[in-house]
Amino acid sequence: MIPGLAEYVSLRLLRRFLFTDAFLVRFGKFVPYYRTNANQLDAGPVVDLYADAMARSGLPLAANRSILEIGSGATNSVGYALLRRQLAGAKGRIYLFEPRARLDRRADANLRKRFGNDDLARVERIATLAVLPDRSIDLVLSHSVLEHVADMDGLLASLERVLQPAGSMIHSVDYRDHFFKYPYHFLLFRQKRWERWLNPGDLPRWRMSGHLEAFTARGFRTEVLDSHTLADTFEKIKRSISADFDPDDPALAIAAAVFRITRDPEKPSAPGQPSAIGRNQ
Repeated sequence: MIPGLAEYVSLRLLRRFLFTDAFLVRFGKFVPYYRTNANQLDAGPVVDLYADAMARSGLPLAANRSILEIGSGATNSVGYALLRRQLAGAKGRIYLFEPRARLDRRADANLRKRFGNDDLARVERIATLAVLPDRSIDLVLSHSVLEHVADMDGLLASLERVLQPAGSMIHSVDYRDHFFKYPYHFLLFRQKRWERWLNPGDLPRWRMSGHLEAFTARGFRTEVLDSHTLADTFEKIKRSISADFDPDDPALAIAAAVFRITRDPEKPSAPGQPSAIGRNQ
């Protein structure tokens, strides 16, 4: 018997059929093992991660850098923090792409007071990437977003369109099951059962190998800046993993990773259509 399986299934059923997005925004902190969007009020750790990845990638300081963050959540906290850290330079712009979550105007107004001396007009929230001109973005960022995207090729097609030829993308991806006490339990179920009963709506169960293949197919070059596994926890469920997953995939146990992605000049990109994204647990 797999430890915690009954509890896990019960919580997943509640999440699927009872807990709405609006409910979780207000009360998610009280739901067992559920993690709310931590950057809504404090974007510091997220921006620290971005800054570290930029430094490790050798991205220079720039006076006029256009940054696009995708899946920014219910406030513009990340944009304000990026501005204060001068990661867009003294004259750059920051675009926050959030197609689903409504802006929490009260929380955002409180954040704006904290950043009152900064030029917040350089932070712009957008609901569609269509408003951005071709080749207008120097740097694309995301944190705990790509694991929620069903149409990866569509999203990458949109990002490819707006990214400068010499631009970069930095994506931090969380490959754990998002009831974090059970980081690998969602690998136990066949696809039909997962989609019918347990998927909250936007956990396609991506593994790192699938993302790497999607980046390559779109004509991107990928550098894995960081990755880690939860080896002891994975070992407990390894023999019960669904046949839908490749047991020989060396990346199957990856729990989180950070990528730097650039255009591969030797590989043409594949055709594709833009796509929206989702972010609920």
